[in-house]
Amino acid sequence: MISESLVSISALRKLVGEANLILNRMTIAERLVHCLWLLGPFVFLIERSAADIWIVTIDMAFLIRCALIRDWNWTKYFWVRTIFFFWLSLFVSSLFSSLFIYAATESFIWFRFPLLAFAFAFWFSKNSKLVEFMLLSMCAGIVLMMIILTAEIILNNPHWQSSGRLTWPYGDQVPGGYFAKFGLIISVLSACYLSEKDKIKKLIGLSLSFLLITFVLLTGERINSLIVLCTIAMTFSLINYRNPQRLALFSCCILLSIAIAYLLNPFLLVKFTTSFFTGAFDIANSGYIALWLSGIEVFKTSPFTGLGTSTYRYLCSPELFPTGFNFACNNHNHQIYIQTLAETGIFGFFAFVIMVASLIQKLMFDGIRSKDRLKKYCYIVPFAMFFPLQSTGDLFGQWTNAFIWFGIATALAYSGSRE
Repeated sequence: MISESLVSISALRKLVGEANLILNRMTIAERLVHCLWLLGPFVFLIERSAADIWIVTIDMAFLIRCALIRDWNWTKYFWVRTIFFFWLSLFVSSLFSSLFIYAATESFIWFRFPLLAFAFAFWFSKNSKLVEFMLLSMCAGIVLMMIILTAEIILNNPHWQSSGRLTWPYGDQVPGGYFAKFGLIISVLSACYLSEKDKIKKLIGLSLSFLLITFVLLTGERINSLIVLCTIAMTFSLINYRNPQRLALFSCCILLSIAIAYLLNPFLLVKFTTSFFTGAFDIANSGYIALWLSGIEVFKTSPFTGLGTSTYRYLCSPELFPTGFNFACNNHNHQIYIQTLAETGIFGFFAFVIMVASLIQKLMFDGIRSKDRLKKYCYIVPFAMFFPLQSTGDLFGQWTNAFIWFGIATALAYSGSRE
């Protein structure tokens, strides 16, 4: 487990020295790619175009490497093939779409995201010290994000007080995704540290958990807040389920985070209570429920192949719904499983479920065979991201996929690294 490098300066220096030694042994081209890879957490703090360029560059480097050394053995793994199977289902859906060219194009370019996970799992994971350095880089990126959001709270306080949402550094209401998807493995790590006997590790775990929960609450993003909170709580509970005293102390930590967020912005209490329950349960007034029900109704019009990949925003129209139905057309359905049904049909839906299950299974089996506590609970990363009872972003959207697949990729890289 990544243990000592966050605990002592001497261990950190040792890790930096070992990582530098590994990089110096590489060819210039490979060294440049690995350095670019390690800068990923900071590139993702810029904006989506920079992150997309970074992803495509890593993907191309991985494919070129595979072609040069003629190594395609990674395509034989079951979890990899389930991703290819889902990708195939997107093209099948596109064939029957009235927007064939658009749907096929969206299907093709979506593959850049899981390809990033392949690069992490079958190339970058070969050097465990570099994987550990990547986690440190992610921790640094998360701390930098917290500093940026603190600056926004101070400098743009009136707007935050009235809206309850933070937008820096993207200019969009998505910074919570950096904590809840991109860096979700750090939430698992914080819970693992919090469960250690060593006092310094326990203090680091407590600090990380407290800061992650507090800052994601301050963004005002309810689902991302629940993802971080539930991930830390689930990991901690699975480790300490026989220790009620620890569970009670952890509950106090959560309550303190919530209290601080409320004291800083009382409007957050409305967002996370009244507004949240209205959106989740009030059928008559919830925009989310209208979108979910509309997606199911659209699925009924083309149950086998759906409307086509990422076409709901263009093909959703009153003609698809029964007379008097309270339909809602938007860019997507805000629920990935319903969106999968509406846009790819039953074939794509089952392919997607199999893909998600295989990712969780692969990480779970890696953890069972390992003595490393973090590896044991890496499976929680895809489990939390794809948990069905939540509203979500666009399944084929750029930012959503960039955050999700980087988070999954880091879990795969750490799970596959040598101990």
